[in-house]
Amino acid sequence: MKFVRFLADGAIRAGVVNDEVIREIEGNMFADWDYTGNVFRYDRVSLLAPFAPLTCESPAVRV
Repeated sequence: MKFVRFLADGAIRAGVVNDEVIREIEGNMFADWDYTGNVFRYDRVSLLAPFAPLTCESPAVRV
């Protein structure tokens, strides 16, 4: 089972890859989740990175 994050209809969603489509899920993909019934074709979505960073930190650069 392959999980993906994707952008469809202006919203970031999560889903499960199933043959030629992505089936949208709701809930926590690592624990309790369920299918929403929404199905998206690959050519109608933009795949995203697996996780969105909560913060972006970088070490201080000293010259």
